[in-house]
Amino acid sequence: MFKMNKKVVGIFLIIFGSYLLIGNTLMSLLFNQAGPIGWAVPISPTDYWRNWWNNYGLVTIIIAIVGFIIIIPGIQILIKNNKRTMINAESN
Repeated sequence: MFKMNKKVVGIFLIIFGSYLLIGNTLMSLLFNQAGPIGWAVPISPTDYWRNWWNNYGLVTIIIAIVGFIIIIPGIQILIKNNKRTMINAESN
């Protein structure tokens, strides 16, 4: 089957986790609007953010936490790979 280099896997995990942590959170804040359905009724900022939190906030926070959890193994893989590379370079 297909075997990937551990460094590539680590970099992929960091990039994907960073997107979930930062990119998805920013996109959710910018593009998920919790406005009224139907006629344009004025809504106070407090009600807007309360509606946003109830509709999108919890999912956004959970996705950000998953992104952070994915970044951690990616960094650990790169650190282990770097240590192995340094040991191999010293032995040569």
